[in-house]
Amino acid sequence: MKDIYGHNTKCGKDVFYSALAGTHVHPANVIDKPEHTRKRKVFSSDYALKNREGWEHKVTNKTARLIGGFGARVTAPMSKELKQLDPQDLTVDYRSWANFFTLDAIADIGLSECLSFLEAGNDRVTAERMDGSLHEVNYRECLQATARAQSGIIWAHEWYPLLQKLTAVMSSKYHRRWALMADWDDILFHRATQRMKRYQAGEKPDYFFTALMVDKNSNPNNLKWGEIVAEITIMMTAGFDTTAIAMNNATCFLPQEPFGYGSPT
Repeated sequence: MKDIYGHNTKCGKDVFYSALAGTHVHPANVIDKPEHTRKRKVFSSDYALKNREGWEHKVTNKTARLIGGFGARVTAPMSKELKQLDPQDLTVDYRSWANFFTLDAIADIGLSECLSFLEAGNDRVTAERMDGSLHEVNYRECLQATARAQSGIIWAHEWYPLLQKLTAVMSSKYHRRWALMADWDDILFHRATQRMKRYQAGEKPDYFFTALMVDKNSNPNNLKWGEIVAEITIMMTAGFDTTAIAMNNATCFLPQEPFGYGSPT
């Protein structure tokens, strides 16, 4: 693994990563090694143990809210009077709730924003177009449609811009996916504009946003607005997806092998 992903690896990213980039790149789609190193160092200290302990209370808060969401949906115990459960009481979608948990957590940790998905039980969120107009969309629907649309045609990376235009016209499925990808961009743009407004108003920044604004010596980074938006994009994407997958896998495997993974405590 170190030979491939280690800091001193001689391996490089394929050019298709850059095909997915917008006007500015983030650590996931930058292919220039020195630039990747610069970006990685921006957040490296925030993942240090002493800093992780600083936002552990936010994860604890979201865990309590997740348990509370499940608790509100617990069915009554079986009894002589209640011999059969209502099928509607057996439809808690754990995958969705795992997503709500990680989305709420990363937004709070990275941007000090409360999305309140765990309270609402859904992922409706405000998005903002470049002209400043607001609209509501479903967070996961937009993110997943973006991933599906891009992954279907990016392998012909030299043709990607053309294929994007063609599929938008020739395929109703892709037409909807590209429309949802535009909504996904609006979601991220709104997160960025709102956090910047609060920062400019004097709100004490959180760890990750602080790293974008200033270095460890409090000197301004003077990043371009496009780069700030790009960094928030990867923060909100990678910050929830892999964690939710890990939670789903753990929940799947633990009942199958209750003694194979040690005590849950």
